[in-house]
Amino acid sequence: MPVQEVTINGKLHDLDYEPSLQIGSKPLRTTPAIINGKMVHGVNINGYDYPPADTGCVLYFPGLPGQGTKIWDRSNQGNHGTLTAAGNPAWKRLPSGLWYLDFDGTDDNVNCGDVMGGITTFSIEWWFKVTSTFNSGATVGMVLFSAATVPSLKIYLSSADGKLYFQVYPALTGTYVVKSTTASWTGGVWYHAVGTDDGTNKRIYINKVLENTAAGDHDALASDDLEIGERTGGEDFSGGIALPRIHNVVLTPAQVLSHYQQERHFFDV
Repeated sequence: MPVQEVTINGKLHDLDYEPSLQIGSKPLRTTPAIINGKMVHGVNINGYDYPPADTGCVLYFPGLPGQGTKIWDRSNQGNHGTLTAAGNPAWKRLPSGLWYLDFDGTDDNVNCGDVMGGITTFSIEWWFKVTSTFNSGATVGMVLFSAATVPSLKIYLSSADGKLYFQVYPALTGTYVVKSTTASWTGGVWYHAVGTDDGTNKRIYINKVLENTAAGDHDALASDDLEIGERTGGEDFSGGIALPRIHNVVLTPAQVLSHYQQERHFFDV
């Protein structure tokens, strides 16, 4: 396997190649790190280094290989996503070189398998844009993440008030949902969103800012397939989703800020 030395954040690393994953005829270049005693890899595209997944990450889709019916998990957990079919959702690429998935609002989804079964505390983060401006005037809501078997996760944009809802249902005590204060999402504009649940409080961040907190506890999440972009019964998502990650730990405000600052250049925000 070819090896090259590079300096990342002031430290010398070996840079290797994965011939099995390619963009066109070129193998992907990856940046290694040791986490919990295991070698994990970030990805370099057009000179930008995607950092390796954080400790506690159980799913990380940096948008590769940008083709076919699989999206590769870089969390070192092997939770690769399966697209509905080739082109559903569609692969698209930003000027920065980042690949993302574009959902048509009809029948597109990504099945991630049983990623969250047994988890009680976790964080989920992603970048997204809606195809057309979404607010309380929308005809129907749109689901970004969901699992069917309760206790379950559901994240959706509500047509009732235009807000982004982060829901873990049902709650044992307190409330099962926290929602953003942002209530209108401009079509074509990318937003960074993070939901965290420490078992006592749920928090939602938009573009690095903590927008709301709600108290409520729940049992461990049920074993079931997590789907991106669609749920049974409709409310399919129309727009783009990029860099989704799930952690079995709670991200701190400092980590949320750091991830936003590290990635915003991909989306020109």
